[in-house]
Amino acid sequence: YVIEFATFAVYFRQVHNWNEATLASVAQTAGDVLGAIMMQVLPVFFSSDYNPDELGCFWRCFHHLTAQPYNLTFILSTWILFNLGLTIPSLPVAIVAQIFMGTTYVYCSKWTTDMNLFYSLGDSKVFMSLQVYCRNADALGGSVAGLLGTALFTVDPVAPFVFSTALACAVCLAYTVGFCARLGFGDDIELAEEKRSRRLGKKRVSSWATVSTKVEKMEKGDDDENDEGREGS
Repeated sequence: YVIEFATFAVYFRQVHNWNEATLASVAQTAGDVLGAIMMQVLPVFFSSDYNPDELGCFWRCFHHLTAQPYNLTFILSTWILFNLGLTIPSLPVAIVAQIFMGTTYVYCSKWTTDMNLFYSLGDSKVFMSLQVYCRNADALGGSVAGLLGTALFTVDPVAPFVFSTALACAVCLAYTVGFCARLGFGDDIELAEEKRSRRLGKKRVSSWATVSTKVEKMEKGDDDENDEGREGS
């Protein structure tokens, strides 16, 4: 995002001959505002109070692609899409890509924080440590991206976005493969992590005041099976 932020004004002028710096800046800000609005409006129209197991195949798959941890795979895919959009020699397409890249950034920041919150298991110190790591990485990456984006732009105006596309592809692949190997696909993240802990012979200790209903049901089901096994023997 920093690469696009550092080069969008000169990019639109040189590549698309668009001299409206004010409108370009408005488009740059509009995506962030749109993301904030979507976060408030979408939950009103699309309730999250449903059982994914009762959905059809398509919607169940869509649910898991937009739920933790694969919601970040989804958002990384949009990074790829919108960076590619900026390489297309069409001003309307480039403007749309620019706007929605801001929206993607807002959702990426929100969902990354949600992941940190989940893996902190309610421990505020762990959560703050994860947040510090993320913010430091964000600041360092932004500094490098600003310099690199400018340098690549002097080589070719499209080069920064080609590089961003390739980087987003690599990160998306590594992230998705890593979580597929860790948790598989198709389970609620809480349930999947609980299964993984049991498989490894470890106990997840959470500081949350409440425990996931699904985990409680799974544990109750296992206890019932054990009781039935004892009665049968």
